[in-house]
Amino acid sequence: MLPPEFDFEKILRASERQLADTEKLKSRTAELVGRAESADGRVTIGWGPSGDLAELHIDPRAMREGSEKLAEIIVEVAQAAKQDLQRQLDELTGELFGAANPADLQPDPAELKETIAGIQDLFTGGLRDANKIFEQMRRNFER
Repeated sequence: MLPPEFDFEKILRASERQLADTEKLKSRTAELVGRAESADGRVTIGWGPSGDLAELHIDPRAMREGSEKLAEIIVEVAQAAKQDLQRQLDELTGELFGAANPADLQPDPAELKETIAGIQDLFTGGLRDANKIFEQMRRNFER
C-alpha cells in the first residue's frame, strides 16, 4: 500500500524539473574552466570539465627555474586549477539544485523500501485489473 502522502504526479513533476536542471547542469558544465596561476604569475593553467588540461601558459622567464622546479610548479598549479573547477561545479550544482542537490541525497532505506513496495503494489494491481479486462474482452469475443 502506498503511504497516504504519496503523490505520483508530484513525484513526476519533480523528476521532470530535476531532469531539466540536469540538462542545464550538463550544458553549463561544458563552459567551465578551472584556472590557477603560480605565485609569481609565470605559469597559468586552465583545467577543463572533461578532466583534461585546457590551457597552459608558461612565461619564458619561468624556464630559468630549471626543469624539476618548473615541473613541480606546473603540478601544483594544475592541482589548484582542478580545485577551482570543482569549486565552480559545486557552486553551479548548488545554484541549480539547492537543498535538493542530487549528489547530496541520501534516502532513508526503510522509507525507500516502503515506497518501492507501494509502487510495486500499484503496478501489480494495475496489471491484475488489465488482465481482468482482457479476460472479459476475450469472453465477449467468444460469444
